[in-house]
Amino acid sequence: MRRLLRYGAALAAGLAAVSALADGGDWVLAQRDESPEQGYTLYRRQAPGDAFATWRLETELAAAPEVVERVTLRNLVESSEERRQRLLRREGDVLWVHAEIAVSLAADRDAVLRIERRRDPATGGLRIDWRADPDAGPPPKSGVVRLQVSQGYWLFTPATEDRTHVVYESYAEPGGPFPGWLVDVISSGKVMDVITRLRSSLSAEPPPPAVSAEGAHGG
Repeated sequence: MRRLLRYGAALAAGLAAVSALADGGDWVLAQRDESPEQGYTLYRRQAPGDAFATWRLETELAAAPEVVERVTLRNLVESSEERRQRLLRREGDVLWVHAEIAVSLAADRDAVLRIERRRDPATGGLRIDWRADPDAGPPPKSGVVRLQVSQGYWLFTPATEDRTHVVYESYAEPGGPFPGWLVDVISSGKVMDVITRLRSSLSAEPPPPAVSAEGAHGG
């Protein structure tokens, strides 16, 4: 919680300068890191009619798109420190996942997410879309608030050799009387946590087996 509040204080200064522009529905730069290995660009957009902001993060990762997609799917199903997750069912490239989310100073949340793998028709990249499907899983536990609106996607396209350009978009309505600035802090912090976890998971992923010269020629 302390780390999230520190991040929120830094973010709030930038958001104060761009909030008027963001209300028009355009993407506005919220934060940027230009370091070679950890760099990213974070954008915010307050679309007309949306209760809260949508967040978009772009970065590059040192792995092929197929590897990044596989690890991302695994992270969407397996539990982390902040979310307990389990796969409810799978139908081909569509999965339903139940996630339990611990929340500081408020009731815990949970979500049932419909997750779909596909090829992006515009770019040919690998894409993972998700959206809340609140009636597709078990009822929430007593005192837990179920998210009714949560949606977004991952898009993985080749960058340079063995690197992937990543686009991650996320929009969620937390339920309850939360002020917009606090939802901004929490939502943007969650986006950063997701990318940090993905980088960590990729660094722990074993490298692909080496192919010998003989094996490459079918010997």
